[in-house]
Amino acid sequence: MSGWQYDRDFNDLFAIQSEIAQKIAGQLHAKISAAEKLAIERKPTGDLLAFELYSRAISLTPISRAPGADSGLQAIDLLNAAVARDPSFFEAYCALALSHDQIYFFGLDHTPARLASAEAAVQEAFRIRPNAARNAPRASVSSL
Repeated sequence: MSGWQYDRDFNDLFAIQSEIAQKIAGQLHAKISAAEKLAIERKPTGDLLAFELYSRAISLTPISRAPGADSGLQAIDLLNAAVARDPSFFEAYCALALSHDQIYFFGLDHTPARLASAEAAVQEAFRIRPNAARNAPRASVSSL
């Protein structure tokens, strides 16, 4: 991968990510489906601050283990700020649902309100991308 250099405006961050992913796929001779190509090219958000808040939250929410109460709540605050800046930020709503779920299921806050917050984030994600449900697991927060 040596020899790649990007000298572009930081606002092109998502275009650069897309180009890198496509170059890596090309180097690996990987076949990319139309849906995968669309996913690579789709910008998660047009708001770089919302993306920064989302990225900071993701770093606080490990999937493989229970979050700490402080880090889980901090992640939720960051994700709430991200979706306040960009109400169409699908990935942030998904991460928000996961963060609420982790806090609920690991017993840090096992209240109906926490479960309702997770469900609300799921519903917002589906509002933004209704077809995302086709690729999602069939279980929902409310069915658990």
